[in-house]
Amino acid sequence: MENDSTKEKYMRYQEITQTLEKVQQKMEQLDVQLNQVQETVQSLNDLDTLDVGSEMLVPIGNGIFIKGALKKTDELLVNVGAGTVVPKSVDDAKKLIGKQLKSIEEYRGQLMMQMQLMQQEAQMIEQEVMKE
Repeated sequence: MENDSTKEKYMRYQEITQTLEKVQQKMEQLDVQLNQVQETVQSLNDLDTLDVGSEMLVPIGNGIFIKGALKKTDELLVNVGAGTVVPKSVDDAKKLIGKQLKSIEEYRGQLMMQMQLMQQEAQMIEQEVMKE
């Protein structure tokens, strides 16, 4: 028959499992975000290969594009929040994106450590329950 300690361990195990699922979902979201930022970095790097007047597809919505011609290659318009767009050089935009990339990677690393600790705790609980 299960004692109170075993029930508590089982409840803690369930709690850890649920939290691990949520953290895993967050990791998946971060991976998508990380890929998007890396694509942006690649696009910024590709600007060097484009000439003024080059034809390109310009996104206007979710998977919807319009053909356009490049007017400038040395200045970008960057959304800085609250519907405000400011001109930035390509190098400044790269620095901004670099900071975002670093921030995402650091947060992802923290989540990985959190997941590892929770997995270790879950394994310890499993082993303790098996002994009982």
